[in-house]
Amino acid sequence: MFPTHKSAHMLDLVITRSNDHIIHDIHPLDPLISDHRAILCSAPLNKPDPIQKAIQYCPLFKISPSVFIDDLFHTDLVSIRSDNQLDLTWQYDLTLTSLLDKHTPKKTKTISECTHANWHTSELGKQKSALRKLERKSNQSKLAIDADIYKTASDEYNKLLYETKVAHYNGLIAEAANNQGTLFPLVDKLLHRTSSSPLPSYDSTTDLANQFAEFFNDKIEKIYTHLSTPSPTDAPNISSPASTFPEPSPRSTLLSFTKITPQALQKFINKSPIKSCSLDPIPASLF
Repeated sequence: MFPTHKSAHMLDLVITRSNDHIIHDIHPLDPLISDHRAILCSAPLNKPDPIQKAIQYCPLFKISPSVFIDDLFHTDLVSIRSDNQLDLTWQYDLTLTSLLDKHTPKKTKTISECTHANWHTSELGKQKSALRKLERKSNQSKLAIDADIYKTASDEYNKLLYETKVAHYNGLIAEAANNQGTLFPLVDKLLHRTSSSPLPSYDSTTDLANQFAEFFNDKIEKIYTHLSTPSPTDAPNISSPASTFPEPSPRSTLLSFTKITPQALQKFINKSPIKSCSLDPIPASLF
């Protein structure tokens, strides 16, 4: 037992079950950032093995878009199209899938599941490695000069860490300033805000689809009933001989569409988020 406060008026405990003997080599450590010492202990616990899984991927970076498009124009999808919608869908899927396999066949590899911070840089890694060396040296020598050097390096590392995070997220916000579809999810992620699912409770996907169908059927029936039954305030007073039905207001007619330019269409497509699923014959990020 030893005091953990620099004024020696406070004790900390490491509590385990009475029949467990997994904790040993308990000793204090002055982290130089507080008036309270840290408690270190050893426990013979093995680090869990990383979770590994096999994945299939296509090295899309090896695809040349110009060559891919040129091969696409020489397929039956462009020259010989089916008039049947179902046959055309199958032709679309098979042509693009075979063309993707030709340019970049699928590969399989085993990976370990782990997460990496997007803001982490190689400079931070080098600074952290140097900081750990100074920490070990300070713990071994017990000299005040080594402790001061370690504290100074720790402050510099924390400052660099903060500046790196700020620069990273400021850059992301600046890039998404004109795109609310990207900006709002980014802000929610930074603030750790999670939205609840808007879907109703359901037992299966079939049940959910039926609920959607019933909802829209009921909505259409209510709108139809409301439109076919005039309200009392809208009905004319037929008891008065001078009463007449109001003349219908002139209706706007749509006679033609303004053609969209390729530049405007490309602008809308570039602003939309890139989304794909496993059922797509080629990923949307390819182009």
